[in-house]
Amino acid sequence: MDLVMPNVTGIDVLEVLHHKNFEVPVIVISADIQAMTKERCKRLGAVAFINKPIKKDKVTKTLREVIASLKENTK
Repeated sequence: MDLVMPNVTGIDVLEVLHHKNFEVPVIVISADIQAMTKERCKRLGAVAFINKPIKKDKVTKTLREVIASLKENTK
């Protein structure tokens, strides 16, 4: 999910998911590379953060890591 979207921000979406206790794995994709933004996203439940511009190898690696973590957590 991007942090900058029309009508709502990615942070807003993460806050709603967090407050409603939805356990949805969210990967944030953003050009905002500030450590504070990344930490806020993680506190709100984001499982990963990918910087823009997007690199195919980074997306592939991140998806594999998230899927492996999800499989491990469901055992």
